[in-house]
Amino acid sequence: MKVAFVIGSLRFSGAERVLISIANEMTKKGNQIYILLLNGILTGQEETYKDGLDPRIICIDAGLASSNSFSKIQRMLNIRKIIDKVHPDVVVSFGVECNCILLPALFGCRFPIVVSERNDPKIYPFKRTLRIRRKILYWSAKGYVFQTEEAKAFFSTSIQSRATVIPNPVAAENIPTPYFGERRKDIVSVGRLDDKQKNYKLLFRAFALLASDYPEYRLVIYGEGPDRPELEAEITKLNLTNRIFMPGAEADVPHRIRDAALFVLSSNFEGMPNALIEAMAVGMPVVSTDCPCGGPNFLIKHGENGTLVPVDNIQALAKSVRDVLENPVATEKMAQEARKILQQLAPEKITLMWEQYIEGFVER
Repeated sequence: MKVAFVIGSLRFSGAERVLISIANEMTKKGNQIYILLLNGILTGQEETYKDGLDPRIICIDAGLASSNSFSKIQRMLNIRKIIDKVHPDVVVSFGVECNCILLPALFGCRFPIVVSERNDPKIYPFKRTLRIRRKILYWSAKGYVFQTEEAKAFFSTSIQSRATVIPNPVAAENIPTPYFGERRKDIVSVGRLDDKQKNYKLLFRAFALLASDYPEYRLVIYGEGPDRPELEAEITKLNLTNRIFMPGAEADVPHRIRDAALFVLSSNFEGMPNALIEAMAVGMPVVSTDCPCGGPNFLIKHGENGTLVPVDNIQALAKSVRDVLENPVATEKMAQEARKILQQLAPEKITLMWEQYIEGFVER
């Protein structure tokens, strides 16, 4: 089977890691895989991801530097030309932005298109114009992949009838062995510095409620993003500049966080959060908001392999963090239970789900 995956770039984020995992597994099984990059050639951090690709996978630059209207038309024509040349059995697009570029670009082509939503469709995209484009364009796709049932339920019954739900994989080879020693006194979180989604201010304020009781603990946020200045100002406002740290993006997150005391996800919404999956896979204690569109609720069985708390509730989050710090034996038991996510979301298992769904659109 020849499959063309389409994505913006291969920069440091969850959707890209998922695509690479699936593409590699499908290539191992004899499929011919192409990846079209709509935002241009691989540069900088993206090369790290390219190093992780099976060398048999072909990456194609489908981007243009300019964003004016004429260039957008050129890009659509370029995409159509590339897809015609590749002549795939199926085209799979990752993310609403790519979906809304690809669908009009390939309108009228005979190649079946499967679109994949990678976030909470009720909230994302933020731009009204893109939400309108999604509503207008999605009918023309042949298939739809969602990360959770809640995300799928957002769409029309017509779309739901042609859709499937597939969670994200976690690659065992990227996950270190669990840590069994005394944990370093760091509470950690991982993600883009985008407070509208990640709600780090909530986490800062919850930590502020605990800081005086646990003077040896730090809060460390790994990630980069547009809200760094705003978040740094909040840390200063809370007088916690010597307790809360944001060292930037980390290339090897699982190894960096495996011996930390606790992982916290404070998000207002998520798709299927890869950072939470990886924290569970390395056997860390985890606390997460029970946020839409259901990713954390799918991953965490409350009280068994982690803790769920209501969204945007400072007191509940602070209490759950305190409970973890005060009950290390029970917490470690839950952390080891969380490791089972490795089997549940094994790449070969998740890729098989993708393959079986995609094969349904291949012309016989």
